[in-house]
Amino acid sequence: MSIDRALRALLASSLVMGACMLPWLGQAQAQEPGVTLTLISQTPITTQDDPLLQITVQATNTSDVALDVLSVGISIGVEIDSRFVYERSLIEGPGPTLNYATTSPQEGSLEPGQQRLFDIDLDMIEGVPSLSSTSDSAVYPAQIDVRSDGVVAASLNTALIHLVRAPEEPMLLSWWTEITGPIAFGPDGRLNDRSFEVSVAPDGSLGAQVASLLRLVESEDHGAIDLAVEPALLDQLVRMSQGYERADGSVVEPDQAPATDAAEVVRSLRTVAADPDVQISAMPFSAPLLPAMLAGGLSVDLEEQRTLGDRTVVEVLGPAGQPTTSFERPPFGAIDDASLDDLSIRGVGAVLANTDAVDRTAQLNDFAPLPGASLTLPSGSSIDLILPDPAVQGLLADPSMMGDPVRGAQAVLGELATIWREQPVPADQPDQTETVRGVAVALSASLPAGMWTPMTRRLVESPFLEPTHPRDFVDTVNPLQLGAVLAAPSEARFEDDYVEKIRSERRDVEAYRSMLAEPSTTPDLLRRDLLYAEAGVYIDDPTGGRRWIDHVNAFTDEVFARALPSDPQAFTLTSGEGQLPLRMGDPGDTPLIVQIQLRSSQFEFPDGNERTVTLREPDQIVTFTVVAKTSGTQTIRMRTRAPSGRPLDERNLAVRTTAVNSVALVITSAAGLVLVALWSRRYIKRPRS
Repeated sequence: MSIDRALRALLASSLVMGACMLPWLGQAQAQEPGVTLTLISQTPITTQDDPLLQITVQATNTSDVALDVLSVGISIGVEIDSRFVYERSLIEGPGPTLNYATTSPQEGSLEPGQQRLFDIDLDMIEGVPSLSSTSDSAVYPAQIDVRSDGVVAASLNTALIHLVRAPEEPMLLSWWTEITGPIAFGPDGRLNDRSFEVSVAPDGSLGAQVASLLRLVESEDHGAIDLAVEPALLDQLVRMSQGYERADGSVVEPDQAPATDAAEVVRSLRTVAADPDVQISAMPFSAPLLPAMLAGGLSVDLEEQRTLGDRTVVEVLGPAGQPTTSFERPPFGAIDDASLDDLSIRGVGAVLANTDAVDRTAQLNDFAPLPGASLTLPSGSSIDLILPDPAVQGLLADPSMMGDPVRGAQAVLGELATIWREQPVPADQPDQTETVRGVAVALSASLPAGMWTPMTRRLVESPFLEPTHPRDFVDTVNPLQLGAVLAAPSEARFEDDYVEKIRSERRDVEAYRSMLAEPSTTPDLLRRDLLYAEAGVYIDDPTGGRRWIDHVNAFTDEVFARALPSDPQAFTLTSGEGQLPLRMGDPGDTPLIVQIQLRSSQFEFPDGNERTVTLREPDQIVTFTVVAKTSGTQTIRMRTRAPSGRPLDERNLAVRTTAVNSVALVITSAAGLVLVALWSRRYIKRPRS
């Protein structure tokens, strides 16, 4: 290029930059009240081959004044060179130095209460002269505004990503989402939480989440997708799809919404689970906190939680949904050394942790923190954690971003692009291994429904990101943070009496199981209810958890009461030997097995003092042959227990004997004579030696 041409280009650029500053300066002026601007759609990434940027915003006039002489403007700042500058631009806008700015007039007005869509189409190469000669991909801050009479009525800040060439080394991405939800059904089987009905609708949080995953697996190239599934949620979805009753008594039939919505969510999840690029990790059934279970002496229950969780996932999602052990997401991210040691022993390859699970080491040039850490546990074992990027997770938790889902998704993508552009420091020593960079993103189940599709599309379709399964991620990313320790191990625990009540009811359920004369699924359902009581949400809401325990207790107490002998019962024997007929209770429709034992020093039991009987009808008679050793009213101690050994009842039976059996009398008399003879020997003088 000649010097003359260079000077002309510099002059033109200066004029453009000066003109572009004018709209930014105008932003300091007062804005019209009562107007909001929402980002409806935005081209996530533009390239040299596909430079068209298309943006649609929605303006809502919440004031009582009409806005006339409308125009829409876009201002694009200079290339962002750090995460700090990027995050500030989301709040402050592009700043005074601009690459480009323009406005376009719009017909009509914006009446009070009216919503209008405004479109912006911009060729990022031909329309933005400074980008036509750029040699590097970059992130640019941008501001979109709607004006009335030249005054900015509303504006929003977003990020533009322009790729000059295809990325040679995409950054590894570990991203996952949790398929979780509230415990919406009560122990009585009725729906208590009506928000669950809203969430499964197509535009609900869960419905939109699953629909977005379905769209991903139906696309051609979506890369790795990792799901952490709460089995209790699947259990509740199946219940809902079969028709159910609400707590107010109203009934939803299987062919009515929301039952049909729940069925559609299950069908979609089955399709997602069948995709070979999808890995599913099953949480323990009701998502209990691992540290609370282990510290509370409920390790056996935790294994049952895991077994039922895996089985539920396979039963609902099909064989393709077989859970993996290559990674695990602890419920609520609650971990401590003992729970990590337990996961390590189980062979879990990587733990999907919370952002603040360990203290992150500051990086050179204030680069993004390392996305993983390796922990050496007190037991001597080690385990790898994947740690979501704190800046990304901060955006995903920002109410202003969540209230504008497309803008929030684009803001996250801009953050990821900024991290990608932080070039790694190359290994300058022959024995050093190559730096392989990565980033982790956790999508909470609580994201707004409108965010799922724009967010997941951006994660899997961005050419500078390479979705990778967790085990491969920690094996490939280098370096991981070594020697890390947990920053704040979970100390949440159930109260001791809560744990003891669960154990007691578990013993009662097993006693009931041993009493069943015919096969039944009821004991398993009761044990499932107790697993619900161990859910992590009940750490802070023990009253809610006790409803499940009390439900089991009420059931088993009723069964045990039905199996006991009728009360009161009195018996009279007209001879020393006779039959003692015990009238039992009403077992109901389910035959029950009980063991009865009689004990008394005043009676003998020639045919034995124990019976194992099956109660099939009310007032069933169980007889014992007894032999009285003396006349009068005596007591027999009666014990009733389950075949498991669990005592059900213990009481005294009053038995009055009007005559004594002759054989018993002879035996008793002979015994008396022997005692007299032994007693009288003390009065007989013995010769001395």
